[in-house]
Amino acid sequence: MNIGQDDVCDLPQSVAMHLLKSLVHDASLSVGLQPDLMEPIVRLSVDSFAHPHWSVRNAALQLHGSVIPRLVGVSNKTTTELFHKLPGLESFFIEKLSEQPEERQLVTGGLIPSLSILSRLSPGPGKESLNSLFSSQLIALLGHPVVQVRQLASQSLLAFVPLFKTKWTTMQLCEDATILACQKTSDTPLNMCVRGSSITNSLHGCLLAIFEFLSRCRDVALSVEDWEMIRKSVSTLIPVEKEHPSYYIKLAVLKLFQILPSMAGDMESFWLYREEAVRKLYHHQPGFGDWLRLKTELVVNHISLNCMLPAIEKLLPYPNGTD
Repeated sequence: MNIGQDDVCDLPQSVAMHLLKSLVHDASLSVGLQPDLMEPIVRLSVDSFAHPHWSVRNAALQLHGSVIPRLVGVSNKTTTELFHKLPGLESFFIEKLSEQPEERQLVTGGLIPSLSILSRLSPGPGKESLNSLFSSQLIALLGHPVVQVRQLASQSLLAFVPLFKTKWTTMQLCEDATILACQKTSDTPLNMCVRGSSITNSLHGCLLAIFEFLSRCRDVALSVEDWEMIRKSVSTLIPVEKEHPSYYIKLAVLKLFQILPSMAGDMESFWLYREEAVRKLYHHQPGFGDWLRLKTELVVNHISLNCMLPAIEKLLPYPNGTD
């Protein structure tokens, strides 16, 4: 291949991947794909995201879109089922999760496509060593500088934590988030998370993971006592939502309160932000508009009917504004 060839040309690699995409996408043809053929196709689709030519990367994206439903199926496959059928993918995904980006790059080419597959898996009765190996890599990615990586890593982590550990993991992550939010406790050991180059990114990734596990708690048979323990753990994040300077962090905490009602505070807790002058002051703060919108929704949804009309009169005096 001529490396200097223009991207507008269809390279042989891109043509081949378009053919493979048709083969994988067609249900009648893909039935004949054996595991020893499917595995190299997955590797090719992931590795080609780092190709220097746009036409190859575009073909890889389309092939990857056909590979995912063929791998995962309609109902999410478990990690045990996937790695039993395609054992070579276990070491391949571990390699992609641990790859370091080149200079001036924030993310490696194969990281996001690998996470997009792992995030669609369900936990299975796999080996504890396998879960531990993947969990350690994914937890490290919770502090990644790219928010999409943090989101996919938090979703992928679910697949490598057994269902019976859901409550325990949620509580451990809440404790880690409280520690990360307090800069003065930088020497305090963490239960699961790791401190990345940016404490704010690490805290944000930890909160995203809490949200995923808290959402899964609703699908697990938990007792009233279990829910009280979880609520108590999440309530330790109330000061973080009130005091942290980043509105993205405040918003991530509020999304947890959205799952556990009556934790967002009362009208007085955010009344200052409803003043027009104050809203204009914070208008350009990243995440402020989304935070104020969700805060308003959560507080108004849980005030008494006697306070509803006075609240509406105060909350809606401005026809224009950030929200």
